[in-house]
Amino acid sequence: VAHVNVMRLGVGERVGFVQADLSSAVRVDSFAVILANLPYVPLSALEDISVEVCGFEPHLALFSGDDGLDCYRRLVREIAGRVRPGTILLCEIDPSQDVELRRLFLPWAARVDLVQDYSGANRVLVVVF
Repeated sequence: VAHVNVMRLGVGERVGFVQADLSSAVRVDSFAVILANLPYVPLSALEDISVEVCGFEPHLALFSGDDGLDCYRRLVREIAGRVRPGTILLCEIDPSQDVELRRLFLPWAARVDLVQDYSGANRVLVVVF
C-alpha cells in the first residue's frame, strides 16, 4: 500500500523502502528522523481486541509480549548510543504505556515528550537523542 501511494503521489524517486527486522538493515546513524510503528498491544489484551482489528492485522503487527513493550525494549537496545545527537524518534503508543516508555528512553535521550491525541490521551512518543 505504501509503495502504491508513493507512486501515485509521484515521489518514488525520493522514497526508498527497506524490509528488515527493526534496525538490522539500516545504519541508524544516517537518519535525522525515525518513525516506528511498532506493535504495542499486550498479549493479555488478545481477547479484548475487536474482530475488525484482529481479522485484518497480522498477530505480529499488533502484539509485543506480556506488557506490549517487548519491541520497544529491543529498539532501545538496538539504537541507543548508535543514533547521532539530535535524531528524533516518533512512535505511536498506548496511553497506558507512557510512563514505562519514558523510563526506557530517558537514559539515552536528551528529551522525551508525549503528544496527545484529540481525546487528550498520550498517543505519540517523541524521543530526541
